[in-house]
Amino acid sequence: SLARPLAEYGAAMVEAGADAVVIEEEFAEMLSPKFFADVMVPALRMIVKTIGAPVILYMGGEVTRFARYVPEIGVAGLGIDHRPDVKALSEVLGGRVRLLGNVDTHRVLAAGDVMDVREAVMRAVGEGITLIAPGGPLLPWTPLRNVRALTEAVRELNLKGR
Repeated sequence: SLARPLAEYGAAMVEAGADAVVIEEEFAEMLSPKFFADVMVPALRMIVKTIGAPVILYMGGEVTRFARYVPEIGVAGLGIDHRPDVKALSEVLGGRVRLLGNVDTHRVLAAGDVMDVREAVMRAVGEGITLIAPGGPLLPWTPLRNVRALTEAVRELNLKGR
């Protein structure tokens, strides 16, 4: 299994100075909840324990059906793209794991305008996202003005104490 080498790699990143490690499970939505619970949770739990620093698990797609298993893994945060039902995820997680991401990198950041970005940030916070971030990798053609709008909206929220 790749779990042990991945865990050792994550621990080496921390030893080299990383404050946190992100584990990407991009295709989780293709798994059954039973497979996720029986195979993925034990492997991910071992990786998180071995790393010994905060770990963020990024899961792509509609992953709400896996939410009940996420606290068992021991991650500090769950990074998501724009597709999951944030309110349902928040409810299932019950504050045990922070939600990150959720701003659509395609329709909002790459193809939207500044107002689209600001609205996406406000919606995400209102639904339960605790750390606003792109919901995946930024596309190379993403306008810099939209990246700035994202950071400015977050900065404004922080100044308001939200």
